[in-house]
Amino acid sequence: MSILLLFLSKKLELSERISAASVINIGYFMFYFFLSRGLTMQFKWVKKNSKSSIFKLQRKMIMLFTIFIKIIAVIFLLTLIFNAIATKEFYSIFAVCIPIGIYLGGSLARLNIKRVE
Repeated sequence: MSILLLFLSKKLELSERISAASVINIGYFMFYFFLSRGLTMQFKWVKKNSKSSIFKLQRKMIMLFTIFIKIIAVIFLLTLIFNAIATKEFYSIFAVCIPIGIYLGGSLARLNIKRVE
């Protein structure tokens, strides 16, 4: 949605639209895939290479980290929106995909970790 609105914007030139759209798209997918795949792979490694007493603590820390990621993503999203409204620079709302990607990546990581257990 953000990328479509970015292309329909009349304030920016075509080259600026393309570069901004690619940065937003790369940012979304980078955070989404890194968080969803990276944390799951880390959890599998920890499960395989840890003692059972330490594993419980490590599992709790990883799950706490996924919750923290989601909270930070919501704060980042709200800050982005409120800052755009306060400064009346509405074009910065186009970057709303990035905190959504962070939130979804953290959610998927949490679900994958629960499934691996």
